Amino acid sequence: MKRAMATALLFLAACGLVVGNAFPGGAKKEEQSNQVHAVEKDGLKIAAKLAADDPRHDYKVNLEGMKFEAKLRMKSYQVKLEEGTKYTMTVDAGDDIFDPFLVVLDDAGKVLAYDDDSGGKLNSKLFFTPKNSGTFTIHVAGMRDTLGAYTLKIAETITNVVKLGFPAGKCDSADLTKSDTAWEIEWEITNPDNGMSKKNSSPSSVLAIRSARFMFKDKEGKVRWFTVLKNLEVGEILVPYDKMSPVFMDVGEHAFRIIPAKKEYLGPNCVLPGEILDSRDARMKNKVMKEVHDDGLRWMNTRNNARRGEKMLLWSVFDGANYRYLLEYGFSDDGVITCRMGATAHNIFDKQKDQRDIHLHVGCWRYDPELEEDGESPVGGAKQNQVCLVRRLPRTAAPNGMFKLDISPFNADESGQASAGYADWKPEEFTILRVQSKVRKNNSKDPQYTALDLIPIRHGAVRNYPWKYDFANHDFWVTAKAMTQTKFREVPLYVTGSRSLDNSALTIWHNAPSIHVPRGEDYGSDGVTANKGAAITNWTGFMLRPVNLFDSTPLYK
Repeated sequence: MKRAMATALLFLAACGLVVGNAFPGGAKKEEQSNQVHAVEKDGLKIAAKLAADDPRHDYKVNLEGMKFEAKLRMKSYQVKLEEGTKYTMTVDAGDDIFDPFLVVLDDAGKVLAYDDDSGGKLNSKLFFTPKNSGTFTIHVAGMRDTLGAYTLKIAETITNVVKLGFPAGKCDSADLTKSDTAWEIEWEITNPDNGMSKKNSSPSSVLAIRSARFMFKDKEGKVRWFTVLKNLEVGEILVPYDKMSPVFMDVGEHAFRIIPAKKEYLGPNCVLPGEILDSRDARMKNKVMKEVHDDGLRWMNTRNNARRGEKMLLWSVFDGANYRYLLEYGFSDDGVITCRMGATAHNIFDKQKDQRDIHLHVGCWRYDPELEEDGESPVGGAKQNQVCLVRRLPRTAAPNGMFKLDISPFNADESGQASAGYADWKPEEFTILRVQSKVRKNNSKDPQYTALDLIPIRHGAVRNYPWKYDFANHDFWVTAKAMTQTKFREVPLYVTGSRSLDNSALTIWHNAPSIHVPRGEDYGSDGVTANKGAAITNWTGFMLRPVNLFDSTPLYK
């Protein structure tokens, strides 16, 4: 879709960061209007063509606050789906003209899910998990009255799960509740076909965390499972050079891939030996590395008793042409998540005297906070959170060394409620973005609401880029979660109107920039030629720290 149309139909601005999973193949099934299709073990695959004599359907979509009405030509399929099973559905167009629109409806004709361009180029891709078993209607429609050949694929989503308890050396992976604390992480590679059989399409592939669940024990020793977040990933990697030429958006505008892992990339054995992760999806197999590290003293008391901390790292290598980006997620035994991006490999320029080789690497991350305690009666959840800014402010205008902690609704509207918008990180204020549950509290004698703090770990801030890169001009963005709002570069459009965030699931968007001023250590012995040396890894990132999750000091006995 053209940018103007994407702006007008904002809800259709879907991003290829929503990923597809394995579709091993499966026999082609010719389209039959009355046939009920089953999704077999190897998936369902239907090749067809939308033609001028196909009927039109009057769509009236109202999902997640987004409304859309259009009468589109379409083909309809009846497909049996099972309750609780996560499916990946894709429509790949046979040419660059047909613009497919994928829709899932129930037996009453109500739209349950839809997607326009999340499959790269004009292709469609979405995830769907039925709440009940039954026969669902799948429509392949044509946007802008386009017609053409396509392939509809539906397959059960393959999940990749890593489980680890702490202390890691004593972990029983079959029963994590024997551990003091533990993580259960679901991960995947987005757009995993990139690099396979020379097939490549934008957006690029990145390592994404689809779910992060943390286990701990309360003061009575009862096991608690807590879903911290979902869909944590790098949405864009912006690389602007100081003369604004060139400027790269390595995720959204390219078809880069995650390169195969190698044993020599792994560090020496620390708490546990490093390993390369397997996957039932061949496209994700041997792409992600896992390490378990010592993390320093977790705490020490006045009696000089102490506990060492541990953390699990999941990381991969992003092939960004002349650069390699290390995408790393850390999961600590005290519930902290760290997100880091490291830039290394070759400078695009040899050493320049006019400073045109100075540039930034801006990691643009997004995630959906959950803050839900699991159980028979879950407490909290995505729609029961509020977002605010935590700042350290002077108590008076005159400098006197006195400060106060200010906690205010994010981008407060006229009624004082948080609304969609942006905020800037200010070092003198120690700015923190906090997502706090409105219902879940810890179990101490003085119960407090549980929260998750986003704390920047950065070199500086971006403020003066032109409109095309406005998404990088602010450090924190918050929107109401919407299945069609996944392109980081379009987040300024998503916040238009400053929609209220009350009782809405949220998406947090955060920019973590690092500056690269080339130095002699980036080159070979001549100090000039880029490809005769390698730029030493330049890291940037942030941490997500729980607040009032535990009843007392974590792991303190």
